[in-house]
Amino acid sequence: MESGGVLLQPDPRQWLALIEANQTLVQTYPFQMVDMTAAEYRNQVRWALGLTEGGQVIADGHQPDWHHPGVWAKRAVTQELARRSGGQYVHWVVDSDRIKQPQLILPRVVNGLVEQVGLPWPAQAIGDTYEQWPTLTSGQIDEWQKQLEAITNQYNHETLMAAWIEGLRLGSSGVGQLCAAHQAVDRLLGGEVRHLFSSSLPQETFIADLLINADRFSAAYNQALARYRQSQNIRGNRHPIPDLEQRDGWLELPIWVVVKPGGRQRLWLRRQAASLVLTADQREIAEVSMALLNQTGNRESWFRMIAEQWGFRLRALTFTMWVRMFATDFFIHGLGGAQYDQITDQLIRNYYGVEPPAYGWVTATLHLPLPVTGVDEVAVRSWLIRRRDRNHNPQRYLDDKSQTLPMVEERSQLIHRGEQLRRDEPRNHSARQQIFNAIHQINSQLAKYYLPEENGEELALLEKRWASDRLARDREYFYALFPGSSLRELREQLIRQLT
Repeated sequence: MESGGVLLQPDPRQWLALIEANQTLVQTYPFQMVDMTAAEYRNQVRWALGLTEGGQVIADGHQPDWHHPGVWAKRAVTQELARRSGGQYVHWVVDSDRIKQPQLILPRVVNGLVEQVGLPWPAQAIGDTYEQWPTLTSGQIDEWQKQLEAITNQYNHETLMAAWIEGLRLGSSGVGQLCAAHQAVDRLLGGEVRHLFSSSLPQETFIADLLINADRFSAAYNQALARYRQSQNIRGNRHPIPDLEQRDGWLELPIWVVVKPGGRQRLWLRRQAASLVLTADQREIAEVSMALLNQTGNRESWFRMIAEQWGFRLRALTFTMWVRMFATDFFIHGLGGAQYDQITDQLIRNYYGVEPPAYGWVTATLHLPLPVTGVDEVAVRSWLIRRRDRNHNPQRYLDDKSQTLPMVEERSQLIHRGEQLRRDEPRNHSARQQIFNAIHQINSQLAKYYLPEENGEELALLEKRWASDRLARDREYFYALFPGSSLRELREQLIRQLT
């Protein structure tokens, strides 16, 4: 996709109608959530989140990280859709997810070529999730800002990082600082964001339902994954995400247990008479009776007690399922989330026996105004293919073939022997590895007899320019590194798709 390109699916002109259809659909759901109807639980969730006033709830979500303009595009569209529907906009901060990038990746230009440098966060997280992101002192923010500006002041455009830094100073916790910083930039771009956090869900009844029906839910989950893999010709049971496991009477559920303080571990359970034994991987954390889980007041008291030491966090598919089924009227994904939600849709059908609410997705591409050399990419790729061929087939590029004939013949014999082993003894890995190593050694010896490489220095420079251009066109740079005018133009382009 070219810079400035956007894509919204399904037809965004139908999204207002889909919101209305979703509201009608969820009111017809006949299933129970432990000791209440689906509609009663949905109302309870809305009340707990403060979403009972303000009409339809239109939402998106993402980790509170340094995300690119394509992620910000979701917020721009969701805000506008909420305004047009007369509803309220919510951004789900997925702070229960694992920290992916503890540094800000910045481009810089050296001698006309683009390279990347990482600017580490000035404090280390106490765990491995965003909710454990470190809170910075004013002094740490000042020092990080100096390091940042040493790079961004060389840009030929004005970024939005000054506003982001000022927002950072307003947060009272680590993840709160990140959210306040994003919020400050979004306000400059004409948006207002209300944050809700995946680490603070009114989820007791939902998790109790999964615990009580663990066998049925596990089967529904794995069946949804199997169907998706079949449709995408994916082999095995580990991709795009692993199946839920069963071991010696223990059953895995798609829930993280957060150890306070520390990391997160998988939740396992085993039924024992009228009770469930729960573990965080190998560590037992509780035993709870089925009767207690079936009673609203006792259930909530038990979860509050457990929360003093352990935190339950929904994993990706279950979190999205919960949000779409019980907390919102329309959810907007990015492209990646939309692909995963094909699995979520099937899981909803398998487990609840109903059709899932519709959702939309948004993606966009924007490039920073960085220098591009305009190198001939086709020529560079052709050269790289030729260089790879020289490495793997050196016999084609020899200067004096008379001196190398014995090595070339030995190499041919080794290749023939390797093909025989692959056909007749595919499990003889040791012998196959020995042949591979021998061929590699001969290739290295033959390299001494290469013909001189045509325009070697010029081609090496072309490769550097090609690498620079790829970095210049990288769509993953943090959205606050962009000029405000570029993001506003992208926002207008996105909004036009809704009409």
